[in-house]
Amino acid sequence: MATKFQPGLYPTIAVSDAFNVAGHLCAAYIALNEKSNLLASCGFGTVALAGAVGVLRFGFSESIFASANCDLADVAAFVGLPAVGLSFIPWPLLSVATAGQIPLLLTDQLRMAWVLGFVCLEAATRGGAPALRHVSKVLLNLTCFVAPCAFHAYTKGDHIGLGAVLLFAAAGLNVDRHKTFLGMRLEN
Repeated sequence: MATKFQPGLYPTIAVSDAFNVAGHLCAAYIALNEKSNLLASCGFGTVALAGAVGVLRFGFSESIFASANCDLADVAAFVGLPAVGLSFIPWPLLSVATAGQIPLLLTDQLRMAWVLGFVCLEAATRGGAPALRHVSKVLLNLTCFVAPCAFHAYTKGDHIGLGAVLLFAAAGLNVDRHKTFLGMRLEN
């Protein structure tokens, strides 16, 4: 039996979020099982969780899932994507004081300190002006997600990866989420 969408729901957003979930779950699996990168895997998983609740919100019940979707989308933006970006930073370059490689424990401590900072930033901007929260998200993602991923792709000569990161940044900054094309919001 086919599911009928209730009036006011957005099935195109639910489908878009479902593709988002699938892609981020795949990335989380690859990061953990092929790259042994727990930080990136958790970041991708956070974005997948936000997308899954988005599928429920836009496909089944706006009233039940709207608050959870908004909160998880903020966690994905403030913590999930920056955590992925942290995994692309060449951590030994951050150590001027040591002569060699940073010990593994120290790099893990640095990464956890950054993630804690992201959580604190999300909490600090939660009750403030919406414009400040939006600017904080944009600047955080440009510096802690886009820049490290773009630098990594550039240094590896990965033109597809570099193009994908730049497209993500351009779309995130320039797309009006309320305009549509062929019945689908441009954001999707």
